[in-house]
Amino acid sequence: GHQDEFTRYVGLIVDAEERAGTALAIGESDKALLYFVAKFHDIGELTHPDLVENGLKPVGDIPFGLKTPEDRQEESRVRKFLFSQTPFEGIDPDFLARAEAIMAHDHEAFHELGDTTAHLHEIYEAAHDIQSIDTALRARFAVEHADLTPELRQELKRLADKVTNDHSRRLVERGSYFAITPEILQVLRLPEHFVTEENQFMHE
Repeated sequence: GHQDEFTRYVGLIVDAEERAGTALAIGESDKALLYFVAKFHDIGELTHPDLVENGLKPVGDIPFGLKTPEDRQEESRVRKFLFSQTPFEGIDPDFLARAEAIMAHDHEAFHELGDTTAHLHEIYEAAHDIQSIDTALRARFAVEHADLTPELRQELKRLADKVTNDHSRRLVERGSYFAITPEILQVLRLPEHFVTEENQFMHE
């Protein structure tokens, strides 16, 4: 599933930093935290009936870009409830607090924690972008070889191209310093940065 695949993309970034011997390489305890987050980051989207019985309001899997702050709060409540249950007993509360900060994109908590959590969040986000790009490219290839109407093929290609473009921009803007990023951009034949309103003067 998505979580298992996502863990692999996290590993690609972590391994690339280790091979390159950069200062962005992380220790074993941070690896454990990051892989835990990768494996369980969507657990807040669970919609099991027991959650409602315990006073929670599951929001389910909301498409990228449509999630509201209220949705994120509900997801956080679901995660905290689930992490208090038997399968997670015995896990260090500080470990779970850091995991929640990453999954909730809680930048205030990063500051309060004062450790490497913010950096782990950047790896988490870059891995998400890489996975989204890869998924979109695979979808585009499948669309080109599927038996579809011309209209549907064109629309699905448009969506795949939009996902590739949006997440490529995010990856360049926020993860260009990772060792693996130039390699990905070369495969995609994309520039190492995009022209934006802020940097347009540099291209004139």
